[in-house]
Amino acid sequence: MSYGQNVPAPVAAEKGLVLEYKTTTAEGAEMLSKREVVYVKDEGNRKIVGIKDIGTPLEGMSQEQFDRLSTTEYVITDDSWYIDVIGKTGNMMKEMMEAAGEMEEAELFKNIDIRVDAGESRNPVFPNVMSPGESCEFDPVKIKVKIAFFSVTCEIRYEMYECIGTESLTVPAGTFETYIVEQQVFVKQKSLLGGDKQREYERTWYAPGIGEVKTQSLDKNGIMVEETVLNAITRGVERRQ
Repeated sequence: MSYGQNVPAPVAAEKGLVLEYKTTTAEGAEMLSKREVVYVKDEGNRKIVGIKDIGTPLEGMSQEQFDRLSTTEYVITDDSWYIDVIGKTGNMMKEMMEAAGEMEEAELFKNIDIRVDAGESRNPVFPNVMSPGESCEFDPVKIKVKIAFFSVTCEIRYEMYECIGTESLTVPAGTFETYIVEQQVFVKQKSLLGGDKQREYERTWYAPGIGEVKTQSLDKNGIMVEETVLNAITRGVERRQ
C-alpha cells in the first residue's frame, strides 16, 4: 500500500466532524462514545485542532470546565503531528483544583497557586504516515505539577512505537486505508501520598485525515482485553440538549 506524497496527518481536522466509537471488552460488554472536532486554527505552517469528548460533567463541575478538560489539542504540520500532552496535563490539574475550589467542603483549594513545570521535556512528535518496520524513539516526558504545599510528578516514556503493517480495514463507519502501530508506554506518577506505575500496550489502525479507526488494548502477554472501532462519522455540529 502506498500513500504517495503530502499525506494528511491521522487526525480529523474538519470542524464539526463527529466520530462515534464502539468499545467492546473481552467479556463482551459494549459502550458507545463520541468525539467532536470543535475548532481548527490555521497558523500558517501548522494547524491546531481541538477534539472534544462528548459527555456529561461530573458532579460539582460546570459544563465549561468539563469542555476544557475533555478537549485534546493536536498540532499538525505538513509531515508530522503531536498531541499537546504537557499542556493537557497541566490544564487538567488546574481545572480539577478550580472545580474542587467551588465546592463548599473544599475551601482549602480556593485561590491556590498551581504551577506546571515540564523542564526541557517536549511532546513526542509522530510522522504523518509510517511504513512497515519503521519505528520512532522519543525522549521521556517529565511533568511536575506543584499545588501549594505538595507536588505531583508524572513521567511518560514510549518504550516502543513501531509500524507493523498496513491494511485496507472495514469497520461500521466504512473502509479505510490504514497503517498499524504497536506501542508500549510506561507511565509513572509520584507524590507525597504515594506513587503508581503501569505499562500500557496498544495496537492502533490509523487512517490519514481521520485518526484511530481501530484500537486494541493488550495485556503484557499480547492478549486483547478491549477493542474500539470507528462506528460512524457525521458532519455538522450535533444539536445536543
